[in-house]
Amino acid sequence: MDGRESLLPIFAPRSVAVVGATDRAGKLSQVVMANMGGFGGELYAVNPAHESVAGRRCYPSLAAIGVSVDLAVLAVPAAAAVRALDEARGCVRAAVVVSGGFGEAGREGRELEARLVEIARRDGVRLVGPNCLGIYDTLSGVDTFFIPRERSARPGRGPLSILSQSGSFAVTAMDLLAYEGLGVARVVSYGNKSDVGEADCLDFLADDEATSVVALYIEGVDDGRRFVEAAARCAARKPVMAVKVGREGAGVKAALSHTGAVAGRYELYRAAFREAGVIELGGFEELMDGCKALSFFSPARGRRCAVITDGGGMGVNTADALSALGLDVAELPGEVKRRLEERFPSYFAVSNPMDLTGSVTDRWFADAVEAVLDGDFYDVAVVAALWGPPRLGAGLADLVAEAAGRSGKPVLVCSPGGEYTRRMNRRFESRGIPVFPTPEAAARAAAVLCGVPSAGAAAASSAKAAAALPERAVSHARRIVGAARAVGRRVLTEPEAKEIVGALDIAVPRSVVVEDAGVLAEAARALTPPLVLKAVSTDIVHKSDVGALRLGIDGPEGLERAWAEIASRLAGTAPGARIEGLLVEETAPSGGVELIVGAFVDGQFGPAVMVGTGGVAVELFKDVTFRLAPVDEDEALAMVAELRGYALLAGYRGLPPRDLHALAASVAAVSRLISQLGGLREMEINPLIAYERGVLAVDARVVLT
Repeated sequence: MDGRESLLPIFAPRSVAVVGATDRAGKLSQVVMANMGGFGGELYAVNPAHESVAGRRCYPSLAAIGVSVDLAVLAVPAAAAVRALDEARGCVRAAVVVSGGFGEAGREGRELEARLVEIARRDGVRLVGPNCLGIYDTLSGVDTFFIPRERSARPGRGPLSILSQSGSFAVTAMDLLAYEGLGVARVVSYGNKSDVGEADCLDFLADDEATSVVALYIEGVDDGRRFVEAAARCAARKPVMAVKVGREGAGVKAALSHTGAVAGRYELYRAAFREAGVIELGGFEELMDGCKALSFFSPARGRRCAVITDGGGMGVNTADALSALGLDVAELPGEVKRRLEERFPSYFAVSNPMDLTGSVTDRWFADAVEAVLDGDFYDVAVVAALWGPPRLGAGLADLVAEAAGRSGKPVLVCSPGGEYTRRMNRRFESRGIPVFPTPEAAARAAAVLCGVPSAGAAAASSAKAAAALPERAVSHARRIVGAARAVGRRVLTEPEAKEIVGALDIAVPRSVVVEDAGVLAEAARALTPPLVLKAVSTDIVHKSDVGALRLGIDGPEGLERAWAEIASRLAGTAPGARIEGLLVEETAPSGGVELIVGAFVDGQFGPAVMVGTGGVAVELFKDVTFRLAPVDEDEALAMVAELRGYALLAGYRGLPPRDLHALAASVAAVSRLISQLGGLREMEINPLIAYERGVLAVDARVVLT
């Protein structure tokens, strides 16, 4: 059961029942009943042990209420929660299960959760939880959070909605937002998310007029592609920010290739956020800065920032913090500079950052803000205001707010200090100008305002349709895969993998494969030395590690000697490896840049593609970037441009630029194959050498499911 209509009992219930309701202090259900006092609809108490709770009639069961209830809050132990929902049988449209003891608590808990989901599906009930805090909604007045309000304040109504797998994250964010005087529309803590999760809520919030900004706390998603679709739809209409935790050590370490060794799950989340147009932030503090900024202002039109201060050091610190986050602290345009120099004392530093010194007045500060925001020179102004100058007063906030209002552009205040400073800063916030306690916090807020992808960009990303591979290429690859699978192999040989690569119109070295070392010389006569000899074995992943190849062989006569050396080495390094043939190929020309192109199918996000510099040394440099597959050539080119080694490809210090279009075409082709051809687990070209003209796939590996 899905769709917006199915979530209305959660976000807009007309009736709520609290199962386990009690007047007994300290019980979670007592706190929930107290917190539901602001709910404007029908509120029912359910507990067979009581006749009344909080002055209300108490029913022995959900069915005993006698009418269908939009939302049931199950605040009883896990087994009792399952029983209560089972006995309701059609009397409930949705349920919030705040109880723990389910899937997070071992085998018995997992069985209880499976039964809970089974019952919900049987009766068409949408579930939030279990093991969650549930819903805080300023529109409906629903508050299922079992934290007392005197211990954790609740924000009033505002434009922000928060989606969080973690209850502690959600309640801490709410408490801090309330302290800052900021409001929320809806907060959902879904815990184990056995039914309702991020994608469902994002779909709902995309069309929610009460929500202008969405903040996400993510531990993991179950259906990566559905998450991307929902996030992209939402981000096309309003800013969506996300914090992904569990970034370290959570990678998928598929030891069959270099691709697997550098493809941690977090890289795919980054790719998913990028594709959906979601702003990824590094942690709680950054997210709170972003929530604050977007609660006051719509996204900025660009990334150009002006800094105005009355303390030079604070201005420089702020400019550094902005630049470190990739924002443009551009020089003051001559037109603006001349206008201000005519108006200001000569000892003011009229530049960017602009230092108005301790002689500044309220009016001069506001004039500077208005001057930099007038015209198309800057997108955001950061006012680093220190309240020490004697001529600054209570009128500063009014004047700066008026200047900001006329420009329609964001103005952020950075104003560190103690009691007096904080008292004066409250005037800014009362006039709609957010204040941040440090230059770094103000810079993070500016980065969020400047980093929101345009609606068009997000929509285009989610709607992208990379052209399909020609059927001849897919059919050729399918035949090779089918033949290997028919004999029980899950790994293709290098010649087989290169045959697939060649079918993608990616060049490979001229080569010959033989099964008998005695015919090496004769078979290789058509090849141009120097030659390379490799053992063909699906048991050997990295040939150079075990000595399964020889380079720089002068001609056919040296091949038998080279094979003898390889065989001797393998006897010690890979004694059990099955040798399925010998591959002789021409040496790749020098003067290229080595890269790796890989693709794989992830259990959550599906097909993905990777490109990186370093070739066989990719695990050392870890200069890689990922996307969900397929990608087109333009997106592949954008991937390449993200690499730290991009300068080597673009023409570093007089070196010739490499064929970026051939490289991008190769990345796109690999991404299309992993998306179109079922049965592939991984594919890797390593190294793929980029030259001034064209690319060459020197080695390749394909792993089947």
